[in-house]
Amino acid sequence: GVTVLWSLPIYHVCHAVLKTLSSCFSIKERSRSIQKANKKLKESSRQRRSQLLASKKYQEFQRDSDELLLWMEEKFKVAEDESYRDPTNILRKLKRHEAAEREMQANQVRLDRLASLFYISNSHSAEVKVRPRLRELTESWDALIQNCKEKKTRLQEAYQVR
Repeated sequence: GVTVLWSLPIYHVCHAVLKTLSSCFSIKERSRSIQKANKKLKESSRQRRSQLLASKKYQEFQRDSDELLLWMEEKFKVAEDESYRDPTNILRKLKRHEAAEREMQANQVRLDRLASLFYISNSHSAEVKVRPRLRELTESWDALIQNCKEKKTRLQEAYQVR
């Protein structure tokens, strides 16, 4: 201990103290470097997570919009059906059409949800990709509604004529 330090020349004692201080500074500098790298890694991870979540939302939007477009295609076939020309069972056809209208009203929620997901997203790249698809969905939906209204009018006219 202490007696050994006194027996060494002052130079060696100072050198040992400076070496210890130097090690402390080196350790502190290394600690700062590690903290800085850790902070950078956390920020990078946060950004990557954000990108992955945005990609997931986009993929879900694509999937849901594909499903809705397929559903609308099926309903277009029904709406464009000219079975109203055959007067047999016209009342049953009118009731079936009214059920299809109720189904459409229920599915309006799907379109609204897709639109709201789009507006929640604030990513410019998502907007560039999603806006045309949302426009396609909306235009198809409006055309489907119009076709259904026209078919209902024709069915009602056919029902009154019989």
